[in-house]
Amino acid sequence: MTALQEKDKHAQFNIEHQCLNVEYDRKASFQDGTLAIEYGDLDKAEKIFNEMIEHNREDYEAINKLGIVYAKKKDFMVAREYFEQALHINENYGPAFVNIGNTYKECEDNVKAKEYYELAIERDVKYDLSYYNLAIIYKASGDYSKYMKYMKEYKKMYKLFQNTEKATISRSFKDKKIYKGALVVFLIFIFLIYFT
Repeated sequence: MTALQEKDKHAQFNIEHQCLNVEYDRKASFQDGTLAIEYGDLDKAEKIFNEMIEHNREDYEAINKLGIVYAKKKDFMVAREYFEQALHINENYGPAFVNIGNTYKECEDNVKAKEYYELAIERDVKYDLSYYNLAIIYKASGDYSKYMKYMKEYKKMYKLFQNTEKATISRSFKDKKIYKGALVVFLIFIFLIYFT
């Protein structure tokens, strides 16, 4: 192997490694922004999600989270605009429908909230919180049979989500072990090339 070929191989490895880091950075940023919302640091969350959107204007999950920031600030009109923008990118994104419903519920418009929770179920059947929120609306209206119906659906979907999440975490852990193993083999290979 010539020095030029080896240099190209190193460059390719660095490019692949950077691509992996870009995905990791997005996930880390998303998680940091979500935690900032949970801890009430809305300015930090807003900054993180705006940076994510600058990086990818089609990131409907970050746009949705930015809507949550505004909903937490009780600026429901702006929040709805962000949720609608997320739906413009992905028309079947259940969390955005649910969040629009939540803004109406906060404004005590349960009729409008119910419409959006139903739309969430229609468009994203597996999103468990739409069932839960719809159940709460029916409970508040005194319709206990529908409350029970949607609460059962929520529990079923939640259980399904938990099993899927566990499988994803397990698969992700195995992928990381494989990646680390491949990285170790690659580094040993490079070491042997340089020092033999």
